Amino acid sequence: MHHKLFDCGAFTLSRQLHVLVSDEAHGTVGFQEWLMNFHGQRINIPQGQAYNPEQEYIEWYVREVFQGDYREM
Repeated sequence: MHHKLFDCGAFTLSRQLHVLVSDEAHGTVGFQEWLMNFHGQRINIPQGQAYNPEQEYIEWYVREVFQGDYREM
């Protein structure tokens, strides 16, 4: 579910690796539990350095895929 939501631009990561949900994301069943409960939360850092998200890719994603603006914290 989260992979699809990410691909649709419903959320992104901040520079500090916090989940930021788009103000254009909405839903009914499961929206709070599957997406909004993670808004503002820091992701778990992968054990292997090679799996850490690269800042340049996060910036590309925000420019090219992320929809709308960040929600208020």
